Amino acid sequence: MAGSSSNQSLFTIAQGNKLRLTLSLPEKHAASVQQVVRANFTVSSQPGKIFKTTLSRTSGLLDQHDRSLTLEFDVDNTSGELQGGDYAQVKLMLKRNKPSTWVPKKSILTNQSGTFIFILDNQEIKRIPIKEGVYLDTLTEIFGQVSAGSQIILKPSEEIKEGKISK
Repeated sequence: MAGSSSNQSLFTIAQGNKLRLTLSLPEKHAASVQQVVRANFTVSSQPGKIFKTTLSRTSGLLDQHDRSLTLEFDVDNTSGELQGGDYAQVKLMLKRNKPSTWVPKKSILTNQSGTFIFILDNQEIKRIPIKEGVYLDTLTEIFGQVSAGSQIILKPSEEIKEGKISK
């Protein structure tokens, strides 16, 4: 600072050849962070150009205010293509510890009592409580007592009742 009563800096030091990409990952994705996480990102100042990087470090703890995990990626910028302070659109390559179950979005029913899917099992309709994970196009990742090969009712409504189907 210049002078005893000044609040303005005379200059700022910046390292432009190595930048840090920082992002907050929502809690529901935190368990998917492995030791090697790859990220592709774009910046609006360079449309169509995709930059690649890998995870350098994490905070290791969830932020108590927004329930997120901070991820930091060191980005090589020796070419000078990027500017510090740019906002990036980031795609992370995450992998769940266990295989996920994916269903069409339209097969999920949400009402006052929760979020569910309906399955047909041995001529019996069952309502299965679920938690939603990640969305990908028309599919939603779900968590609940659903196994691979379950027959899922595609367009459930609140009028569907659990129980045996009579012939």
